[in-house]
Amino acid sequence: MPIEKDLKVAYDVLYEEGDPKRALELYNRILKESPKALNALIYKAACYEKLYFGDKQYRTVETLDEAKSCLAEAEDVAMERGDRAKIGLVYFRFFVHHFNLKYYKMAETYLKRAKSYGYADPTLALWEDKLKNKLAKMNSEHGDDTDKKGKSDLDVPTEAVKTINIDDTKPTPPDMKVRTDWYQSTDKLTVSFFTTILPANKDSMDIKIEGLHLSISYPIPDKGSEFQYNIDLAHNVDPQEYSVIVMSKKFEITFKKLENIKWKSLEYEANTNDLHIPPTATTNATGNNRDSLSYPNSSKKKIDWSKIDIDDDETDQNQSTDAFFQQLYADADPDTRRAMMKSFIESNGTTLNTNWEEVKKAPVETSLPEGQELKEW
Repeated sequence: MPIEKDLKVAYDVLYEEGDPKRALELYNRILKESPKALNALIYKAACYEKLYFGDKQYRTVETLDEAKSCLAEAEDVAMERGDRAKIGLVYFRFFVHHFNLKYYKMAETYLKRAKSYGYADPTLALWEDKLKNKLAKMNSEHGDDTDKKGKSDLDVPTEAVKTINIDDTKPTPPDMKVRTDWYQSTDKLTVSFFTTILPANKDSMDIKIEGLHLSISYPIPDKGSEFQYNIDLAHNVDPQEYSVIVMSKKFEITFKKLENIKWKSLEYEANTNDLHIPPTATTNATGNNRDSLSYPNSSKKKIDWSKIDIDDDETDQNQSTDAFFQQLYADADPDTRRAMMKSFIESNGTTLNTNWEEVKKAPVETSLPEGQELKEW
């Protein structure tokens, strides 16, 4: 069967029959025979997007990575061919990708790119109107400085430029330029590396995580050199669980956070870490002890606050940035410290109570300033 007919069948399965799993199989067959089939790459990405939103099994960072990878490959193919119409189509699909994820600022950027390449579609005006309304609502609620959906599931980084360290024994290529961005979800951290010299593939990369320290390297054979990047992360990530994706102009590494907390920065800075629950907190496995002070919080685990072993050494390692509260915590007795931690964590950082007798009786409710509301991020 000619590739045009294969593409038509796969397209109908995806959009007419609404079966993205089978459509994905068909597009994979096409790409096995024709790796640079542009439309197959574009709509293979659409398959992953539909699976992400329609099937819980596929609602993972890896699914989104696959979608982005397909679009990045499609962009490369379109650029190689110099086909402005196809480049515009790829950017439009990037727009749809980010719009559906509610990253409206990024979506706006890709829509402008699509139009700059002459992309035209009967639905374009409708999409523009929808985007305009979303941006207006977002700006009225949060201002126009960040791309948020309520309190966003994905935080746009506030710092973007880092330098790399190159081994002195291997000269740095004169044209080596690197820029890094990062963003996060509740349990994932993604770091993007924009560089003029990309790794050959993800298998050529050496990624090491030791404590907070992250090191990344890969060879640059044509330059007789090696890319090296080293940083001490603000918090711990799982050294065994990460994914890598190499695109046309960047590569991304997605890590699993060891703690589901919001990072304020990518790089470690002394005395700026968030307040943490000491690791000696115990869980109530049976749930049958009515006298046990085990209450729900942002973690899926139940913490028995009455059994937290407060230790001065741990206190020193988890200091607050605010000197007053740091001193207050340092001078407090164990019950006061338990009260401070329990009230702070359970109230989502809106309440700090030092009275253990009061705090131990029930979960501490979130107490927001007047006119504000709590939104999940």
